[in-house]
Amino acid sequence: FDACVSCYYHPKKGLSPHSTGVPFEGFAKYWLSDRFVFGGWIEHTKGWRREYQQHLSSCDEEKKNMIWLSYEELVDNPLDSIQRIATFIGVDTTADSALVQRVAEGCKFDNVREKAQASLDGGAEGFIDHLRSGKVGDWRNHFGPELFAEFGGAIKAELRGAGMELVYDIGDGETWAIDEEGS
Repeated sequence: FDACVSCYYHPKKGLSPHSTGVPFEGFAKYWLSDRFVFGGWIEHTKGWRREYQQHLSSCDEEKKNMIWLSYEELVDNPLDSIQRIATFIGVDTTADSALVQRVAEGCKFDNVREKAQASLDGGAEGFIDHLRSGKVGDWRNHFGPELFAEFGGAIKAELRGAGMELVYDIGDGETWAIDEEGS
């Protein structure tokens, strides 16, 4: 849900659906469809999840070169997530006990936005309009109950029977899950 909202605002002004006046509800439905630029979120997620599961089941531990990590996991458990990433890419954090903490501090949303703005102020080219809030659960400001039900129902219907289990933190202590049967 938050990923859809992010895509609604993401490209720079004049290109983002939001800045060009596209209604959010219409964009949300388009975003799920296979007509969207990368084939829609459902197909995109199914394809990557399938690759991830096949990869995990077909290699030895030392040959695994994929990690599945959500933005929500990074926000909720930054130190554990950063340590997991460090381990995955072969960075030994035992020699510098403060490394993971420094990375977590540097990756806090407000710090990222501040550094991006400082780069622009220093003459760098680019834009940071897409760095809006960094909060899990912002979808609640965009999805009404009917759109939420329709959107969630469409995702579950498309993933039914795909053999995927996905659990998403949707903010305010709530999770939204799809079991292997897609319900």
